Amino acid sequence: MARVRKAIIYFAWLITCCAAPAGDGPVIREALLTPGFDGILRAVPALLQSGGAKLIEKDGTRYFVAVGFASVLSDSPAERVRQLEVARTRALKVASEFIGTTIVTSEEKFSKKTTVTNLNGVKASARRELLEETTVAKIKALVNAPPVVGTWKSGDGQLFFYAIGTQIR
Repeated sequence: MARVRKAIIYFAWLITCCAAPAGDGPVIREALLTPGFDGILRAVPALLQSGGAKLIEKDGTRYFVAVGFASVLSDSPAERVRQLEVARTRALKVASEFIGTTIVTSEEKFSKKTTVTNLNGVKASARRELLEETTVAKIKALVNAPPVVGTWKSGDGQLFFYAIGTQIR
């Protein structure tokens, strides 16, 4: 039930936020960035565009940020929940790989199938596209996940990003 509440809150955030200004950095849409991490995330455009994990130093303070992403298949509420789950899992994956305590495997399959039938001289076709994403994690140590510091979509709206991060002392 807590996951459903959290997904509803994130869904509301995604609906109410607006496009982030492009400036000199990469174009992102529907950005919701935590005020303290806004400048930190924008300081590393590669994280905004392709995800990953990084230690970032800004104004003498060090921050750890991990960004995961998921493909955007539609605008349905169930799809938005899927995007949150997949992107969060991938953010945790890159964070864990950065620390080196977890073995995580991801697999994506995209298949297209077109069927053409000829019945009494009438041709009919059907097309099916399927995207499957599977992530399996084997954790060897307990790591507290940093809080979410931002969500956004790519400029073309095809990818959803989820960032977690924390200040390092």
